[in-house]
Amino acid sequence: MHPLLRSVVQDREILLAVAAPVEIAAVFRALGDGKAGVPGLWERVQVREGVSLVHLGVGKANAAGGLAQGLRSTDGLVLNVGIAGALPGADGGFRLSPGETLVGEASVFADEGLETDEGFADVATIGFPIDPEVGSRFVCEPRVIEAFGSSVTARGVIATVSTCSARDGLAMEMSRRTGAIAETMEGAACGLVARRRGVAFGEVRAISNYTGARANQQWDIKGALASLERVLRATLA
Repeated sequence: MHPLLRSVVQDREILLAVAAPVEIAAVFRALGDGKAGVPGLWERVQVREGVSLVHLGVGKANAAGGLAQGLRSTDGLVLNVGIAGALPGADGGFRLSPGETLVGEASVFADEGLETDEGFADVATIGFPIDPEVGSRFVCEPRVIEAFGSSVTARGVIATVSTCSARDGLAMEMSRRTGAIAETMEGAACGLVARRRGVAFGEVRAISNYTGARANQQWDIKGALASLERVLRATLA
């Protein structure tokens, strides 16, 4: 395990928060028994000494509920891992391509709010922040960012959405209003639970596809999972 991660958890455990069975299988191949079965939804299992995993299920509600149920007082770090879609930059180009990897600098709830005639309004602007102190954005533990920094392609903000961006306009909007370079469906929900429980948080993702118009998307889930395995093995093994 990377020394910086050891400094975060000390004598406690890392809890990997993982949404989908294919992502869980990648974790087991990287760190544990590659033939292990996928645990049930919201079930926690040990991957190796000092590292456990909770099977969240897809989406914010599953992420929050599954992590809240699986998290223990002996955990020192929640690490949300899996695959993600790359978001375009201001020029329409993509900073990340399928198969590349990133560590989150922050995870942000990207579509919790109101759609108005003047545009999107975050829930905090109408007096109902998700977290009274930090709003919708959950900063990742700096030592986690540094620990994974040498094994991933990039570091940046990751947007957490309920509706994935399969229109060019929506993908651009998500990028513009959050500053994110990728989008997922669980990260910020895990960040929220970790913050409420006083546990360090990080998010690590491998790019499986470009966002934007469905007809133009390129996908490589197999390559993304292989990249995720490599990053986890390099930093956690």
